[in-house]
Amino acid sequence: MAENLYRFSKAMIIDDSATDRYIAEYYLRKFFIAAFVIAQSSAIEALKHLKEFADNPDELPEIIFLDIRMPLMDGFEFLREYEKLPSSVLNYCNVVMVSSTIDPDDHERISPSTGRNRRRADAGWVLQDGGPGTIRSGRVPLHHGPEERADHRCR
Repeated sequence: MAENLYRFSKAMIIDDSATDRYIAEYYLRKFFIAAFVIAQSSAIEALKHLKEFADNPDELPEIIFLDIRMPLMDGFEFLREYEKLPSSVLNYCNVVMVSSTIDPDDHERISPSTGRNRRRADAGWVLQDGGPGTIRSGRVPLHHGPEERADHRCR
């Protein structure tokens, strides 16, 4: 079965940029990271999805790629609301913050070593390198080809 080739059965991308969502979805599939991708253009819509399916893990993403800078509700505001969700969501979904920001305050807010946001940053964070779909650095090993398939999640 093709889904067995992927690291995660479902991933969610939360990004206000249609281009960034398209590129992220492309690479999540190309590198066997996610078999199915839920693309959300706003943090508000993503929270609605997570609340709606809180009791149905088959509809929840195992990993969420969250942009920091978005209108209406940014990534940090999303995380404050996300932490209020039922434990069924919090224990199932991993959040990875993604951004091209060079703002040291943003890096400080994300970093688990600061003690601030320790729980929310445990899954990791990645920085975009400015080029489409490229990643410069990260804490979460995401590339997982079919020859390396294992039955474990990013915890």
